[in-house]
Amino acid sequence: MTIEERGIIMDNSYLKQDQLISYQLSIQQRIDTHQHRNVELIFLLKGSLKIRIEEEEFNLEEQDIIIVNSTFKHKISAEHHVTYVIFHLNYYKILELLHASKVFFLCNSSIGKKEDYVQVRKYLTNILKVHYENQVPNQINLNSLYYQLLDHFISHFSVTYNKGTVDGAYRGVERRNEIENYIEANYFKSISLKDLAEFLFLTPPYVSKYFKEQFGMNFNKYLNQVRLFHAVNELLGTNHSITSIAMNNGFPNVNSFNKLFKEEYSNTPHDYRINSTQEQRKDILELPSYWRENLKDIFELPADREQSMVSNQLSILEVHGNDKTPFFRYWTKVINLNEAAMLSNFSPQEQITKLKQDLGFEYGRIWNVFSKDMKLLTPSKSTKLNFFNLERVFDFLMDHQIKPYIVLNPLEDFHQLSIIDDSDSEAITKFIDIFKSFISHVNNRYGKTQVKEWYFEVVFNVENKKCNESFFFQLFNSIKEVLYSFSVEFKVGGPGLPIHLSTGSSKEFLTKWFVNPYQPDFITIHSDLQPGSGMEGERELRKIMDAQYIQNQVLMVKRIIKDIGYDLHDIELSNWDFNMSHHNMLNDSCYKAAYLIKNIIDSYGLLQAMGYWYALDSLSELADTPNLLYGGSGLLSTQGLKKPSYYVVILVIPLSSRQMKKAMLPARTDIQSVRAV
Repeated sequence: MTIEERGIIMDNSYLKQDQLISYQLSIQQRIDTHQHRNVELIFLLKGSLKIRIEEEEFNLEEQDIIIVNSTFKHKISAEHHVTYVIFHLNYYKILELLHASKVFFLCNSSIGKKEDYVQVRKYLTNILKVHYENQVPNQINLNSLYYQLLDHFISHFSVTYNKGTVDGAYRGVERRNEIENYIEANYFKSISLKDLAEFLFLTPPYVSKYFKEQFGMNFNKYLNQVRLFHAVNELLGTNHSITSIAMNNGFPNVNSFNKLFKEEYSNTPHDYRINSTQEQRKDILELPSYWRENLKDIFELPADREQSMVSNQLSILEVHGNDKTPFFRYWTKVINLNEAAMLSNFSPQEQITKLKQDLGFEYGRIWNVFSKDMKLLTPSKSTKLNFFNLERVFDFLMDHQIKPYIVLNPLEDFHQLSIIDDSDSEAITKFIDIFKSFISHVNNRYGKTQVKEWYFEVVFNVENKKCNESFFFQLFNSIKEVLYSFSVEFKVGGPGLPIHLSTGSSKEFLTKWFVNPYQPDFITIHSDLQPGSGMEGERELRKIMDAQYIQNQVLMVKRIIKDIGYDLHDIELSNWDFNMSHHNMLNDSCYKAAYLIKNIIDSYGLLQAMGYWYALDSLSELADTPNLLYGGSGLLSTQGLKKPSYYVVILVIPLSSRQMKKAMLPARTDIQSVRAV
């Protein structure tokens, strides 16, 4: 079997217990789904590569770098010839060096800023040069580069969980992690259940019971499985003797190793090694001479190519004064107000009027228009609907030139309208009858010319597997059919995709939606942070670690829409939040104001609307708090005090609504350069 057929060009992938990093150079176009305990880093040298990590898929181009964290399932595929390096980082050696219980690496140049990865590329390239320039690599030089690389990752691309810092709801998960880490760090020693119990400051009987509940086996069986896993790795990756392998991996003697190995693999270690196709790998550890010449061109980046990856410290803004286009204040197109019933009070109306004057926003996003508080359903047996309370809300909005941006939430609206025990088709029919009466009423009251400019967002919880997608599509089609019977100029969209939703899940849902009889006129994304099970996964950590998180996720959605061949440019972040708490003093700070400015600039040109959640503290559940400031998410405090975030929305472009119609920016303005300056 040739090198090209096997896909491995250069192999130094076996990790000894005390070794920090190993690697292999590969041209393999497909590696099926797998997982392993060590951290994996992929450095793409030539071609393009797709890598799927858990539920997310990423497209890597030349010089891209990505890290797959410990035990994360992943697979690799390429349509054409590729050359890449897979680095294996000894996860438990890293934990030992950091005195940590867990480390997550957030390294993915395909969705990050390219200049952040220039130094990483230099370390990786230098490591590879040591191998291909020397028949016998200088281990001192290599180890130096390994530690420099790891130090850079820890400083710039990682989140470290120190021992003893996690408690409460996460303690059970943390204890299991501690057990796994302890065994991985000590499996090659003579350890017992008593040693583990002392490490955890618990009694052996309790640990024994807990271990069986968590791992489905006793301590000794799990320990032997870990030892066998590493023994097989060493058996196939080295020429070490069977005796050395047994001793290196914690077995008391060769006989016990042979016995356990045969029970697990139905063969002796010696015969397993001989029969394994992996035996051939030792014949290609030496890099062929013709590959040395080819790799030299890959490893030695031209100076101008490397320089192009780094943005200059000083950015130049080129302005052509005679070529102008309007500047779009997309972040003031829509502002989140509250549920309809909350808007009928005088105090919020006064503040909303003030916001309208200062911000000049066009749409007010409201929800629960069919709530029981609005008393649409009359208590008599009459089927006539009572729109009096809704009229008060919409009269106020229309009187102040605020166009309604109406949220339709099927699960909530059906419950409020007591449509709960019917079949899907019957429930949709009942709701559509009410909705059609509502649209007919507002058309008659405010005129079709005004109502056709309203927005209707039909939301759906894509992450909730219990929710029926076909039900949502059927309901959406029915809503749009009703609106189009009045005017085809109505804007109907949704579904409020969670901004953290994986590429695969987003693509799957949108692909199904766009083959329906009625497609959305706009796509909405929600970025409301909700409490979850802790910052355990890469996507959760990216929310707090990725400075361009919102921008990168919006770009992901735009790529998906383009990939599935649908021409839709109206993408709106209709609901975005600063944090999950509406009682956090950061909401009242300049820190939040800086956060707003950054995301407004980052998303310019990507979104048609960006509705911050939410406008007023006086509309929050904590509005009766006596304190002047209590950390509410509003732009205005309950007493009308203007917070720093209020001035951000106004002063990004300090012009009145009338002036905004005349405001122009040069057409060739480079937004990236503006941000850099």
